[in-house]
Amino acid sequence: PAIMIPQGMAFDDEKIIVEFASEKCDFSDKEARIFTQDLFHAYEDFCHERKLQAVEMKKFSEIFNGQNINIEKKRINMNGQNLQGYVGVRLKD
Repeated sequence: PAIMIPQGMAFDDEKIIVEFASEKCDFSDKEARIFTQDLFHAYEDFCHERKLQAVEMKKFSEIFNGQNINIEKKRINMNGQNLQGYVGVRLKD
């Protein structure tokens, strides 16, 4: 379902990212890992499906990191790659 924003009102980027985390992210496994870029692309898809404007990756990361979720942002090795990512979160199936 699309979120309808009355004309002239700015929507809250933080609320959208919180909604994305609630609907699309699984925080139940402390050992789960995901690359920041993969999480961000899922967020972009989430916004596109709802016809919302996504923020840039840096702002997304700042807001996502500030949600007091029990996750750790760090470089992770996965699938032969060593990139920035998160431990303690994955995308829901």
